Amino acid sequence: MGPQGRSIIHAFVSHGTGDNYEGIEVMTWDPKEKVYRDHSLWYDSADQWTYVGHFEGDTLVYRGEFEFDGKHIKFRSETHPRQGGGFTLDEFMGVDGGPEQKVLRGTAV
Repeated sequence: MGPQGRSIIHAFVSHGTGDNYEGIEVMTWDPKEKVYRDHSLWYDSADQWTYVGHFEGDTLVYRGEFEFDGKHIKFRSETHPRQGGGFTLDEFMGVDGGPEQKVLRGTAV
């Protein structure tokens, strides 16, 4: 837990079929704007991205837009609670105005 109990700070390692990613993430609650903010930093990149989120039912949804490698990226993530504990994370991305595609599914227990 972060300061004042309104944030979570954690390190992550993403293992998948392609490259592995490692970094840290800070998730905060903004009581004035009533939104969650996600600040992600990867160890192998100087870039960092911030997403804004809110609950849609029991799903925490973050959205963001940024430039990466000369391309405009629209990003969305959905975190769903899992029965018995943990959560499932789905991430979607659209590149340069193209259709949104699922790029990641992860689970945490």
